[in-house]
Formats: sequence, C-alpha cells, structure tokens
Amino acid sequence: MLKSILKGSSFIFAIKIVSAISNMLVGIVISRSFGVESLGTYNLVFTLVTFLSILSKMGLDLYVVRKIAEYEDDEIKTLGFLKQAFVILGINSGVVCVLVLLMSGLLNEHIFPDIDAFHYIVGLSLFAGLYAITIVFSFIFRGFHELFRFAVIRNVLLQFGLLLLLAVSVYILKIDIDPVYALFASITIGLLTSIVLLYFFLRKKYGPGFVGKFSRSRYTASIVKYSYPMMIGSSSIFIMGKLNTLFVSYFHGIYEVGLYAAIIRLSLPLSFLNTSINGYLAPKIAKNYVNGNLDVVKRLYYNTIKILLAAGIPIGLSIYLFPEFFLGLFGEEHKQTVIPLYIYTAAIFVGGSLFGPIASFLSLTDNQHIYQRIIILALIVNIVLNLILVPEYGITGAAIAVLVSTFLWKFIGFIVLKKYKIV
Repeated sequence: MLKSILKGSSFIFAIKIVSAISNMLVGIVISRSFGVESLGTYNLVFTLVTFLSILSKMGLDLYVVRKIAEYEDDEIKTLGFLKQAFVILGINSGVVCVLVLLMSGLLNEHIFPDIDAFHYIVGLSLFAGLYAITIVFSFIFRGFHELFRFAVIRNVLLQFGLLLLLAVSVYILKIDIDPVYALFASITIGLLTSIVLLYFFLRKKYGPGFVGKFSRSRYTASIVKYSYPMMIGSSSIFIMGKLNTLFVSYFHGIYEVGLYAAIIRLSLPLSFLNTSINGYLAPKIAKNYVNGNLDVVKRLYYNTIKILLAAGIPIGLSIYLFPEFFLGLFGEEHKQTVIPLYIYTAAIFVGGSLFGPIASFLSLTDNQHIYQRIIILALIVNIVLNLILVPEYGITGAAIAVLVSTFLWKFIGFIVLKKYKIV
C-alpha cells in the first residue's frame, strides 16, 4: 500500500515541487532585488487577492468537481450547470469588486499603514475576480479527470509565470518592474491560458457546436445553496493560515510582513507532500468507507503518516540545523527571524506530517459537519491569539498562533477519528 500511495501521488507531487520552488524563488527575487518592504507589499496584496477570490468563488471550485462527475455523461445538464456557474461567478466577482472599491479608504488606512496603496487596491478589486475564475476553470478540468491541466493551471501557471516575468525583467531587461503589477500580469496570463485550454477541451469533448448548445442549455437547481457550505469548510483552514499576515501588517507594518513572507515560503516543502498525497487519497478514502472497508481506510491513514514523517523529519531538521543559511537566501535582514522560523516550521510539521490529512478523513467519512465545527473553533482561537500576541511579539506571536490553532484542530480531529474507529 505504501508503494501505491507514493506512485499514485508522484505526479501531483512533482507539480507541487515546481510550484513550491517557483514560489520560493519569487520571494527571493523580490526580497533581494526590491527589498523586504516590497516582498511584504507583494505578499499582502496576494493574500488579499486570495481572500477576495474565496468570496468570488463561493465554493464553486469544489462544487463543479462534484456536479461534473455526476453529469459527465449528460451533455445538456453539464453545459447547463457550467453556464449557471459562470453567471454566478461573474456576479459574485462584480459584487466583490464594487465592495472593495467602496472600502478602499479603510483598506488603505488599516491594511497598508506604511504606504499609499490605493492603486494596488483598485487593481486587486478586479484581479481577485479574475483569479477566482481561473481557479474555477482549473477545477472544471479536475471534474473531468484532466489532472495534468488542473495541476498546471492551479499550481504552476501563476507562480512559474510570475517567476519568469520577474527574472526576465530584473536580470535580462534590467527593468525595475513592480512585483504587484507583475502579479496582476501573471493572473491575466493564467486566465487567458485557462480560457483557451477550456474552450478547446469542451470543443473536443462536445463537438464544434458546443457553444450553441451552451447558450441554449438550462440548469434550474440551486447552486449557491450547496456550494456555500463547501466554501465554509474548505476556506477556513486557508483563512486561518493567512489571517496572521493581515494582523502583522495592521500592528507592525509592511516590513514585518516581508520577514514573515520568507518564513512561510521556507516551510512550503513540509506542506506540499501532504497536499500531493491528499489528491490521490481522497477517492480511495471515500470508496472504501462507502463499501465498509474500514480496515483499508485505517491502513491508508497510518501508511500515509509513515510517508509524511519519513519526508518531513529530514526537511524539518535541515531547517532547524541551518536556519540562517535558508533565511539568508532572502537577504541578510531575514537572519533575525530564526525563532519565528522554528515555531512556524513546527506548526507546519504538526499539521502536515505528524497528524497527516485529518481534513480529508473527516470530510469523506460522514464527519464533515464535525470537521466544520472544529475548524471554526480553531479559527476563533487563532484570531484571539493573534490579537493577544501579535501586538507585543510581532511575527513570533503570529507563528505561535499558527502552531497552537493547528495543533488544536488536528488533535481534536484525530480524537474524533479514533472515537468512530476510522483510524
């Protein structure tokens, strides 16, 4: 079973490696070429883009996977569903854009206290919606079992494209390009690429006349009713991980955000193996649970933990033994953040390697409502700890908040799984 898990997740793992390396190199290029403040500004804008894209998607990314799998053999229902999903996505993105513009003054004053970021806020009001559309398009490919296209659009296109754009501008053309505008350009390229790929995929699958069928198709069932709960569960973990950046910015400014951004990037290798295996495990967990094969589900969990620990311990130890070397890749200023790096790395190790894919095992074994309550509890704890610790201890306090809240929800989730004899 160990071999099958490794083999099944190896492709997604390779894609994740490219994404993680690209992400880290983007941070290094920005920090070394433009300074810690620029890295902080870029990281803050991207955090807001991802937050706003969650509101724009409204859980559609996960819901399209479920409904496409259900309707795949029914061309009319599939196209009708996609048509309504696109309309909802467009409306949501427009509403989010208007709300951001209306709140631009507050965001500029409280989220970007050190700079006048009004031009960035105007940009992210638009590009957050475009980013959300790109993500939903990638999940449409996932619904059709086109994992290569899904993985490339979802995990590689943005960061790798951004890295190429920055590298060419800085090291070849010798142009001082604004990293935030480079991000917006990369989002645009990703969206256009996903549109082209999706058009030709649907044309091949449903024939040259699919556009006419698409325009005439109808889908009457409610989408938001079912997609919204999916957004709550899937986005809470992400929000919990990203809130720290906003608290650090509010209490300590852009420079500290830049230091914190490097720490986050250095911990990425500990998390991408977990997410890679997750993509392979999900259908196997669901299938074996539905068929009553709880022994197989249990073996899947513990074999996954063995793999995650075998990979996570060497990565974690290398960070603990040579922290200044890794931090120094981003610049000399970052070497002062060894302690928060230790704490944040411990948090990611606990979440990724020690407990493993708790979320998948809860969600796919009829415990999704318990999972949502656990995550909401952890999110509240995370917010409270940030409010208490970040004003006094800065990024060290933010890292502690991540460690405590991550351990809390993972440990409770594990106890629930043990109680119901799933693991």
